[in-house]
Amino acid sequence: MFKGRYMDDSNYLVRPRLNDYYGIFLNQAKVDFAIPYLNEDIPLYVDPFRLWQSPSYQDNGLHILFSKCIQLFGKDVFRRTTNKGSGTIEENIRM
Repeated sequence: MFKGRYMDDSNYLVRPRLNDYYGIFLNQAKVDFAIPYLNEDIPLYVDPFRLWQSPSYQDNGLHILFSKCIQLFGKDVFRRTTNKGSGTIEENIRM
């Protein structure tokens, strides 16, 4: 189990949040942002088309970078699947 700076051995929490670990006194119901649990990830979604439509040059650059990364990843998976000739895409990604 997680043990924070301000938690001794007798104060273990079942599902501690990030603020519990660091001893920050925040209540999730009273703040307007998500306080993550330590054993879970917060899903993150980036809309590449929203970046593309933005008037900001930095956002447009992020869209181009994001698109190139996805293309590079797809080419790499395709190369691995065609060179191996066996296995599923998921198995070849783990290589």
